[in-house]
Amino acid sequence: MACRKITFSVPEEFVQDLDYLARRLKVTRSAMLTEIAAEAVHDLRSMVETVPENPNSEDLLHAKGKSKALIEGRIDSARRLSDALFSE
Repeated sequence: MACRKITFSVPEEFVQDLDYLARRLKVTRSAMLTEIAAEAVHDLRSMVETVPENPNSEDLLHAKGKSKALIEGRIDSARRLSDALFSE
């Protein structure tokens, strides 16, 4: 996959947390941010693309249902990861 460099500002505490995690996990900050954000940004774009520019109440209800399913899937995934990380 081709990559582009971008610049954005974040709070100092965020940088400290990111540096700590990257060091502990032995990855670059760039790799860590890409891994964390890629799926979330893709999912959000997919949801927004399904909502028309001037949505009616039915469009919004459909988007709400999609977002609920997405959030539930993320919660299930986090639970599985937690179980895998902290089980004995």
